[in-house]
Amino acid sequence: MPKDPFILSAKDAVKFGSTPVENLFMTEFLPSAPAEYVKVYLSALFQSSYPEAAEPTMEQFASALGMDTKTVLAAMRYWEMLGIARPVDGAKDRFELVNVRTAMFTSDTAISTKLMYRYADFNAKLATVTRSKHLTPSEYGVIYNWIEEQGFTEDAVLAVAEHAMRDGGKRSLVARMTPRIQALKNKGSFTGEEARAQMEQYELLTSPARAVARQLGLLRLPTLDEHNYYIKWRDEWGFSPDAIIAACAELTRIREPNFMYLDRVLASKYADGKLSAEEIGNDTVKDEADKLTLRPFARALGAKSVKREFIEYLRRWRDAGMEDDTILLLCDAAANRGMNTFAEADAFIVRFIDRGVVEKDKVAENLALESDAREVLAAAGLQKRTVTERDKELIAKYRPSLSLEVMLEGASMSRDKASPLAYLNALLARWSGEGVKTVADARKSASATTERVKGAKGAGAQQFPNASFDEGTVDNLVDKL
Repeated sequence: MPKDPFILSAKDAVKFGSTPVENLFMTEFLPSAPAEYVKVYLSALFQSSYPEAAEPTMEQFASALGMDTKTVLAAMRYWEMLGIARPVDGAKDRFELVNVRTAMFTSDTAISTKLMYRYADFNAKLATVTRSKHLTPSEYGVIYNWIEEQGFTEDAVLAVAEHAMRDGGKRSLVARMTPRIQALKNKGSFTGEEARAQMEQYELLTSPARAVARQLGLLRLPTLDEHNYYIKWRDEWGFSPDAIIAACAELTRIREPNFMYLDRVLASKYADGKLSAEEIGNDTVKDEADKLTLRPFARALGAKSVKREFIEYLRRWRDAGMEDDTILLLCDAAANRGMNTFAEADAFIVRFIDRGVVEKDKVAENLALESDAREVLAAAGLQKRTVTERDKELIAKYRPSLSLEVMLEGASMSRDKASPLAYLNALLARWSGEGVKTVADARKSASATTERVKGAKGAGAQQFPNASFDEGTVDNLVDKL
């Protein structure tokens, strides 16, 4: 019969004593270890320190902890991989603990070289995913446990590592991977394909882009593309979450706010070096002020959209010396000509600026002259022709002496001629010289001229007896016009 030991712990020492835990365990092993595995280790450490309190079998050990034997065995194999436990005499259900210091500093009991060699290819891929981030033996032990004991494929673990790397933060990689692994385990997803699908869903459920979606009034989860937009704004461009939310204010005036439009807004801010919420907020205030300034001009144009950058057009017109009421007059004129955007109005207004026509009375006179010229051209059968400066010069030449009605009558008489404007110029010149004031006077003059032409001998080659309007003169007028 075996004899009792020479010395035993007093019964109260088992209950009221203490079990020493090495600091190396606390710093190197505990942070990355699953909570249940730590529970098993501490209980094993206690029972190994007080043999009289030890449970005789693994089943009873598990029962005392409220666990199943499978979990206890997985925990002990985990600590075995890390070199701080080992089977007793090759048994599969009996273990002894190894001093942590011994495990850390002797090659035969640290995480086995054989195990590291077995996962050499996996370790290389993991290093690529983690950008060669240093992992402790304990962290490797956790990762290998997921593969060896919990049934995850290497590809699944790599997918989780890749996803966890996007989080950043101060927590260790394994600490960030652990809740994801547990979520996959709960769903029974153990392959790389399953893990990636779940990680994508997890990413969207926890995505910071959800706050932007809510700000934009989108009552759904962000899509993966929208999530990636957010990651770009935050990680590549350097916008803070508050700055991104502040930029959403610029989307309130569009019918359907969306991430793509917000991306253009933030791209503009990024190009200007405005990354803070305060800078973007100040921009928004200025944006609203500029749009308020532009509003009357936009109404005059009938513009469908008013953007802050349009203020540059207004500034250019003002810098040229135009008053706002002059600009409004020109915007109305542009709209009447089918120009309903600021860019089209700019092309129209710049023509006045280039000619030095910037005062309101001169602009009004020019517009009236153009309007009269358009009517005259239409009466002459040239309504599709663009009004040129020469056309306006023709009208301006006879305006002091002839009314618009008289010029329109002359244009009607010129309608079927080979060179309507040349004929009209000659006709108006004669009427101006005769002092014609009314349409009746113009018709009477034309009738008298026709009678004289019919009665003149050899007059078939010209329509007017005035020698200054022979065929050569008409050809010359055509060249000039």
